[in-house]
Amino acid sequence: MSVLPSSPLNTVAFRDAFANAAVGIAMVDLEGRLLEANPALCQLSGYSAEELSAIGFGVVADAQGQDDFSRLVAGEISGYVIERRYPHKDGSSVWFRNSISLLHDDQGQPTGAMAIMEDWTAKKQLEERMRQAQKMEALGSLAGGVAHDFNNLLMIINSYASLLKEEFGVDTPMGGKAHAIEEAGTRAAVLTRQLLAFSRKQVLQTMRLSIDELLHSSQQMLRRLIREDIEFVTHPGAGEACIEADPGQLQQVLMNLVVNASDAMPHGGRLTIQSSTIELAEEIANGNGKIKPGQYVQLSVADTGIGMSAATQAHIFEPFFTTKGQGKGTGLGLATVYGVVEQSGGHILVESAPGKGCAFTIYLPAVPREPELASTGFPVDGIPKPIRANILLVEDEDILRRCLHNTLSSMGCFVLQASDGAQALEMAKRQLLLIDLVVTDIVMPRMSGRELVNSLRALRPKLPVIFMSGYSDIAPTRDELHSGSVAFFQKPFGVDGLRKAVEDILAGSRTRSSAR
Repeated sequence: MSVLPSSPLNTVAFRDAFANAAVGIAMVDLEGRLLEANPALCQLSGYSAEELSAIGFGVVADAQGQDDFSRLVAGEISGYVIERRYPHKDGSSVWFRNSISLLHDDQGQPTGAMAIMEDWTAKKQLEERMRQAQKMEALGSLAGGVAHDFNNLLMIINSYASLLKEEFGVDTPMGGKAHAIEEAGTRAAVLTRQLLAFSRKQVLQTMRLSIDELLHSSQQMLRRLIREDIEFVTHPGAGEACIEADPGQLQQVLMNLVVNASDAMPHGGRLTIQSSTIELAEEIANGNGKIKPGQYVQLSVADTGIGMSAATQAHIFEPFFTTKGQGKGTGLGLATVYGVVEQSGGHILVESAPGKGCAFTIYLPAVPREPELASTGFPVDGIPKPIRANILLVEDEDILRRCLHNTLSSMGCFVLQASDGAQALEMAKRQLLLIDLVVTDIVMPRMSGRELVNSLRALRPKLPVIFMSGYSDIAPTRDELHSGSVAFFQKPFGVDGLRKAVEDILAGSRTRSSAR
C-alpha cells in the first residue's frame, strides 16, 4: 500500500508513532480513500490494511461527509471531527470518532488527509442505553397519567354498576345489564393496572416469599394457558432463597411471559421455566442500565419458538407495541412485566434471535428466609353486611364523590362529604368526636388529603383513615400502613374491597379503644 508523497510517514519518527499509536490512524487521499492504516486501526476493525483498502474503507460516507471533506481540501477549514459507524470483520459494527486534518507538501499544496480514529463504540452504546431509559421513563409517565385519569372514570362506572346489580338482583334483566357493565369495567381496570405497572406507579403488596413455592402453586394455572402441543417443563432450583415481592403481580409476570411464549410457538415446542440463585461478582448491562453485584434469585422463561430480531427486541417493553395481529394483543403484556420487575427492585434481560427461540431472565434481589412464610394466595372478600359508622368522605371530583357517597351509604354508613381538605377540616372541627372514619383522596386543591389528616390527628391522634389515589408514589409509607389505623386504596377499587377495608379498619380501631 502506498503512502502520500511528502508524507510525514516518510520520516522514521512519524513512522514509529504511526505504527505504535494506541488509536487508529488512517492516511487518505484527496478523495477520502484509504491509503494506509496503522496496526491499531486494523486491530479495532478486524481487517488487515489491504482488506480495508479493498472494501473501500475511508472517511467519506455520505453527502454531509463529502461536503465537509471538500471544504477541508479547498482550505475552507483546517480540520473537523465526525462520528461514524464502520463495519467490523466479525459482522458487527464499530463506532469511530474521527479527527480529520489536511496534509500538505513542501510547497503547501494539499496531498491528502490524516484521520485519528478513536473507538467510540462504548460511548455510543451508553448513549443508546440512556436514550432508551429516557424513552421508557417518558412512556411510563404518559401511561401513568392516562391510567390515573381513566381510573376515576372506572371508579364511577364500576361502583354504579355494582349498586344497580345489588338493587335489581343479578338474575333480573336490569341486574344482568348492570353485571355486564361491571364485567367490562373490570376488564378495563386490568388494562389500567397494566399501565400503572409499566409506569411503576402500581401499589405492590410485597411479602417475603419463595420463588420455588410460587412456581409450584402456579403450575396448574400456567398449564391452562398453554396449548397441548407445547411441552411444559419447570425446574425449580432456588431452594431456600427468597425474594421480597408482590405474589399477585409476580404471578401476572409469569402469566404474561407464558402467554407470549405460547404464541411464539404456533406449531408447538418446548416451554421451560426454571429458577436458581446466582452471585453476580461484577456489574452486567441490562439494556437500560446496570445490574449491581450481589446475590440474586434468577427466574427464566424460555421457549423454542420463532424468536425475535434485534429491532423487535429494542421495542418489546414499550406499551402498545405488539407483533401480533389486530385484535390479538394489547401490547401491554411485556410492558407490565417490565414495570413489575423494575418496581420490585429487579432487572430483566432478553436473549433471542429469529428462529432460535427466546429466553427472558429476571433477576430479583435475594433476601433471608423468614421462619414462617406468608401465604401467596389472594385475599377473599367477606360477606357484605350493614356497617354502622359515621364517615367523612373527601373527594374533589364531584361525580366520583357522589358515587362514593352512594356506595358507602348503601353499606349502612352515615356519610358527610366535602370537596376538598379545607372544607373537610371545617366540617370535622364541629363534630370530630362523632366521626368514625375519614375516607379521603390524597391529591386535592387548597389542602391535600395528607395535610387534612395531619391536622385532624393533631386533635385526635388515632383517627382511622383510608387514603385513595390513582398514584402509588404518594401512598402512605409501610410504617403508616402497619400502624393499623391507615389503609390505602389505589383507584379503581371495587365495592366489596372498599366494604372489607372499612370493616377491617373500624374493627381494629374499636379493638384498640376497648383495650385501653
